[in-house]
Amino acid sequence: MKAKFSKHQLNTLIALSLVVLILFVGMFFLPWVNPAAGSGGGRGGTAVDTPPAHDLRRAPRYLTASEDLAWETNFGGSGNETVVAAYPTLSDGVIIFGNTDSDDYDFLGQTKAGSFVLNVNKNGVMEGFLLYEGLLEAVVPDFEGGFLLLINTTDACLVVQVCGIGIERRRVNLKEPLAQNERLIALYADDWYTERDYPAPYHAVIQHTTSGAAAKTQLRVHLLSETLSADENKVFFNHELTMDYVAAYAHRDGFHLFANIKSDAGHTQRLTYYNWTRHDASVQEAVSGGVRLNSIPNYSCDALLPSPVFGRYVMHLRDAATNRPYLVHLAAEPYFRTDLVLRDLSSDPAESTRLFSDNAYVYAFAVHADKPSSMFTFNQETAVKAEKLGFEPFTALYTHAVTRFENGGALYTLFCGQTADTLMVRIIQDGSFIHAYAFESENEKITAMVKTDSGILLIGISSGEGLNVGGNFGGTDIWVAKLLLD
Repeated sequence: MKAKFSKHQLNTLIALSLVVLILFVGMFFLPWVNPAAGSGGGRGGTAVDTPPAHDLRRAPRYLTASEDLAWETNFGGSGNETVVAAYPTLSDGVIIFGNTDSDDYDFLGQTKAGSFVLNVNKNGVMEGFLLYEGLLEAVVPDFEGGFLLLINTTDACLVVQVCGIGIERRRVNLKEPLAQNERLIALYADDWYTERDYPAPYHAVIQHTTSGAAAKTQLRVHLLSETLSADENKVFFNHELTMDYVAAYAHRDGFHLFANIKSDAGHTQRLTYYNWTRHDASVQEAVSGGVRLNSIPNYSCDALLPSPVFGRYVMHLRDAATNRPYLVHLAAEPYFRTDLVLRDLSSDPAESTRLFSDNAYVYAFAVHADKPSSMFTFNQETAVKAEKLGFEPFTALYTHAVTRFENGGALYTLFCGQTADTLMVRIIQDGSFIHAYAFESENEKITAMVKTDSGILLIGISSGEGLNVGGNFGGTDIWVAKLLLD
């Protein structure tokens, strides 16, 4: 049986329907007011739009001022981020390692300052991140396709082994019990290692600072297995003067460790070396001596690399009296005591120098602004200086990468640096300048260049929006851009 309505009831229903329709339509024409705006329930307040939720998987920005950049993006939070290292991934993306003190935006949930591992795909989209407590000092690829993270905390010196996407596998704490001033500063692999003869492929370097008025730094090396088992295998390196670590390398018969030594008065300043053998790695002492150069009695070694010639090293130093830069080829025998080859790079002083481990290039930073920085190429077997490479526009050199643009093609070296008003990438082949890419820069600094199948990625930090930086969360953010190659 159907319900029946009176004429009065029908008129009432029609009137109510019209009111509802008018209110519904009017909603689209009334201004929206945030209930939290102003005081007194919003009366007298200013209308404020609700900010959109932060998109962790946002796409990069494609509109850049430079025609040499395909896209750019930033990652981070309202604090400061720094980049320590970056490597390509198997999926044609990039894995970025660094430190952060942010707890919001891309690092929402971070409760204290620490280190991060950030995975970014080939399209510039963040796939995920991992956080570790402590300050990340360095990253070293391991023998298993992953990485070794060197992390220092207030009570630990950690070597953390992670897989190819940054997930922890194992860790070891190398800090001595009750020790106060210790820091994990370096780790190197023994390329001559065989599991049968010498099951310790990794060597971690700890810097220890003594206490008291006459404090000085000392070094010790921990021998680590593939599973990071440390046991009691460690070697101590002491000197009557303070020691600043420079480098350490494995060779066919053992290991060399190099450090600068300096007296308080500065009268003694030079490189010292330690030689210890693979079969006597557990002993507490090593054969040591000073690298005395007849022509330069006091100097500071900025960098030292093995030469392709067995038993020789290339060293870049500055005269302590004049700060002039020199390139030196040293022979391990007899005991680093002769100048095999010594070349002066410039009559101008330099505040620091750099060598590049996978090619024969050396860079000198000038002290005075009116003196350009200089780039040289040299023969690794003889350390002979070659012509300058035209790097005078650079005011700073940030990083470099060695790559082939095509399978089986020529080997190129890419250098990225800062000029007076631009970022610049210069491509060198066999010591000859090939091409340069320049794009205006206001607050970017490049830490790494990573070659992927889809192009070159520039990874660094930015401290604000600019011509090629379309966003900033506060402080310094991680900045990633894709370089378009001709």
